[in-house]
Amino acid sequence: MVYYPAYLDSKQDIVDFCNIQYPSMNTGTIKDVDVRFADTAIFSYLYKNGRIKGSYAGTVSGSVATPLDKLSFLWAASMAYNCEFLSYRGVISFNVGGIAQSKIGDVETKFMQMQPMFFMGNNPSNMDPVMPFRSFKQIAQGFLDSYIDMYHQDSGTQGFRPQSAWDATSRGFGFNAPDDTYRQVYDDELTGT
Repeated sequence: MVYYPAYLDSKQDIVDFCNIQYPSMNTGTIKDVDVRFADTAIFSYLYKNGRIKGSYAGTVSGSVATPLDKLSFLWAASMAYNCEFLSYRGVISFNVGGIAQSKIGDVETKFMQMQPMFFMGNNPSNMDPVMPFRSFKQIAQGFLDSYIDMYHQDSGTQGFRPQSAWDATSRGFGFNAPDDTYRQVYDDELTGT
């Protein structure tokens, strides 16, 4: 079964992006399962992080995916996820940062030269300004976060709206406590009964 990517014009977009690293790459190198996997990652992220439901048949040329792409954010996320998954399978490699190596005696250590050597646990968003590079997955998620923000801004639901309730009786919080006889006198005075 042929699967057409939801947010790319064709697999040729991926080939055009990756041909510097893999000059003989062609659309046949990219399996339908690769692009379907990337599309599913997009739909999953949109739902999990923005409560945006996606749908796409993907087996007919010209199929329309929902949500619709705005400003090519979903196109860019699809490109990045496709590169991420192709690198998982060894079709291309993720090589940003270069490899440094040190050897002391029989112990040899290899690490990425530009990788920050610290961890910021509870607030990873503070890490972004100091990162010298991003993985394809991080690039994809950045575009998806922008799409989610724009989607909610355009729909007028930019976050949680406060909810309030009004209880016109004197009972207030804890009104349903099992023994309510001590409040009965005050209610009688307020209601005049």
